[in-house]
Amino acid sequence: MFVVLASLVGTVVLAFLASRIVSNKFRMPEHGWRAAVVVASVGIAGVIILSTNGKVKKGIDLNGGVILVYEVDEAETMETAALQPGDDTEARIDMTALVGAISKRINPGGVAETVVRPYGDRQVEIIVPDVGEQDIELIKQKIVKGGFLEFLITANTRQHSDVVASAQSKEYQGKNIIRNADGEVVGRWVQADYEEDEDGNITYNVTPPASAITRTVNGIMEVLMYVDKNYPLKGNHLSSVRQGFENLSPCVYFNMKAEGARYMNGLTTANRPDKMNNIYSHLGIVLDGKLISAPSINDVITDRGTITGQFTEDDVKVLVDVLQAGRLPAVLNEDPISQNTVSPLLGQDTIAAGTRAIVVSLVAVLLFMLIYYRFAGVISAIALLMNLILIFALMIFVGAAFSLAGFAGLVLTVGMSVDANVLI
Repeated sequence: MFVVLASLVGTVVLAFLASRIVSNKFRMPEHGWRAAVVVASVGIAGVIILSTNGKVKKGIDLNGGVILVYEVDEAETMETAALQPGDDTEARIDMTALVGAISKRINPGGVAETVVRPYGDRQVEIIVPDVGEQDIELIKQKIVKGGFLEFLITANTRQHSDVVASAQSKEYQGKNIIRNADGEVVGRWVQADYEEDEDGNITYNVTPPASAITRTVNGIMEVLMYVDKNYPLKGNHLSSVRQGFENLSPCVYFNMKAEGARYMNGLTTANRPDKMNNIYSHLGIVLDGKLISAPSINDVITDRGTITGQFTEDDVKVLVDVLQAGRLPAVLNEDPISQNTVSPLLGQDTIAAGTRAIVVSLVAVLLFMLIYYRFAGVISAIALLMNLILIFALMIFVGAAFSLAGFAGLVLTVGMSVDANVLI
């Protein structure tokens, strides 16, 4: 990385020095800075291209990739919809909306050659080119997370004695949702976020506060949350999220929309701390029915806050991408029903033939320009080659995947730009 940065700085400095010397020699000092910008831009692009050592990101037609097929979990989808009384979720699952939401998660910039498409009535096929094992695991996490975020208060006996008593009564034994006498939801049991290894050992990613009410169901710890109907604060109230660090640990910074800011202000005001007696409420952050963080409320919060927890940088990146794309309109099964690694789809013979055709056509266009336009053709050819270098560097910089069709498009760009460059 240091070598690349040093090369970039050196390229810019040399470009400006050389342009200044040449422009003064030809008595055109006013063109010195223009030439410097052009030379520096091409030089920077060249450094970016050379720094890859030929290892660029290729599309699935050139380098193969992974094909994943996921199936919709209809029961979980309906259960999740039931927890969102404000949403008009239909019984029929909108596969088009599901495909669009997944695409936004795994390809937010739109530069990757990723393909997401319906695969039958209840399945989705995702084709991801040129990825390593670690990358595919991160993509899987982004795909299966529903993205349903809630902000709830962890129930405690001091503030929510009635809810706690109901939750621990025989009437609600084995049930996850607690209702009051009017039938309104006032409490919910949610799982503490955890990971399970191959031997069945469970590691929790969150430590509930000491005042929290917990239980164990099928070996998994659950935490009782208080549901305040006056402040239904959810993920759709977020205006922006971004990665960050707090106390040297990865975290997520978020900002609220106007309505969300009102809800957050009301929720934290109603649960403001009693600092004289050292009594604090805790804001539970629940993602897809699992408690991922429960920080104490130290003061009133309005339009911004931080999600902290036992996160790695990869965890935070996945969480940010999921929240930015919004929740999925349906819940997918955690494991794909099919995962296949494929070789280049076009075949080696087709790739070789296409590559030869692209090279021959590019050389033919440049030769025609040199022969027909002569000196003007030389200048035009140089300009077009510089344009290609800049395009290549930009694609590498943004992480775009190269495909055979894309290379053909670059040659077509050269052909269409010939006359324009000569006229200029």
